[in-house]
Amino acid sequence: RRIEAFANGDKLNVTGSSGTAGPCFDFTAAARRDDPAVRLWVIATPQEVPCVQVLASFNYLLEVGPLPKGNYYVVVVHRYAGQPARDTVVHETRVGVGYTASPTADLRPGLTEPWAGHRFPP
Repeated sequence: RRIEAFANGDKLNVTGSSGTAGPCFDFTAAARRDDPAVRLWVIATPQEVPCVQVLASFNYLLEVGPLPKGNYYVVVVHRYAGQPARDTVVHETRVGVGYTASPTADLRPGLTEPWAGHRFPP
């Protein structure tokens, strides 16, 4: 699964894909800004219909903004809303929004940043 977060003017864009245990899912998204962090959820909810259990992958593009110019810590979470429900952090990075050139830098897993320990309810 490849996930990228990047600035597009004063907006934050995230592209990626989410795998599921079948094709019968509805997808929604949520975002929360808690400076200097932006947390985004891609939420997969199983449909209440009979469904063939075959692996599936869904691509997405999220756009958040406008955001004030600045550097943001971006956390992307895939949420499975079935039983049992679970959240998985799938990407962490830094993105500069509103700059002419917007460098991004992937964070190593487990790297502590200023937003570590903040609670981010959807």
